[in-house]
Amino acid sequence: ASLIARRLGAGRAEEANRVLSIAITLTVMLGGFMMAVCLPQLNRILSMFGADATILPLAKSYISILVIFAIIESYFMVMATIIRAEGSPLYSSAVSIIAALLNIVLDPIFIYGWGPAPEMGIAGAATATVIARSVGALLFIYYFVSGRSSAHFKLRYFLPKLSVIKEIYRVGVASMVRMGGWSVLMIFVNRLAISFGVTTIAILGVINRANGFARMPVFGISQGMLPLVGYNYGAKKMDRAGEVFSKATRAALVWGAICVSVVLVFSAQILSIFNSEPAFLEDGVTAIRIFSVAYLTMGP
Repeated sequence: ASLIARRLGAGRAEEANRVLSIAITLTVMLGGFMMAVCLPQLNRILSMFGADATILPLAKSYISILVIFAIIESYFMVMATIIRAEGSPLYSSAVSIIAALLNIVLDPIFIYGWGPAPEMGIAGAATATVIARSVGALLFIYYFVSGRSSAHFKLRYFLPKLSVIKEIYRVGVASMVRMGGWSVLMIFVNRLAISFGVTTIAILGVINRANGFARMPVFGISQGMLPLVGYNYGAKKMDRAGEVFSKATRAALVWGAICVSVVLVFSAQILSIFNSEPAFLEDGVTAIRIFSVAYLTMGP
């Protein structure tokens, strides 16, 4: 997405079209690769993340569906970012919200078997996610075929080009390392939490949910900042690029400080939404307060 914004900012529209097309090709290839590699090794992968004999069947019924349809999930995520980079953040956000709301509506229908839908349990949650993401993917396709996009596709643009692929990964390597590092960290954290019992696992789950909520606005700031920085970088307007980054960083820091303050003051109330048992609250309050300090580092 950053590379596309740079090309557009520099007035090199054809190169931006080629980068976009190759990004779509890579998305499909990587989604298929993930399915081919992960599906046969699913038991081993889930065990690495700490799933025991009780949790493993449930986790497998959920994750296997997501892995089979990994291409759809990959396409949805990549297109949401690319459309923002092209200068249509409202459309990208609207589709993401529609997909999220549809997921919420479909979850109980497929989990509990409401209406004509079968009762699928935890697998129903994954099915709802795949359907919602599929609807989102179709809306992203509509964006390109309806003429809303400034991109123009040619069949030859979709052929992988080594120089473009290198540049895509050169720009994206920092995000890859960060996300890969987080996944490895969660493997160790989950396995360590299991050794302390069910209460610790439950506390860790609540902390992760709170972290996800706290990071949403920062993610929005980051995604809104990237095309602006990319456009200005491509247009050689370094001062404006620096100004955008500086303002985004300050906004993220202010939001992080607000999150820390809320957690420190209302930690017990936040935890009691999920579980009001005394042992859970006693250990959870200390844990979530310590973790909340990390919200100050949620920069773009």
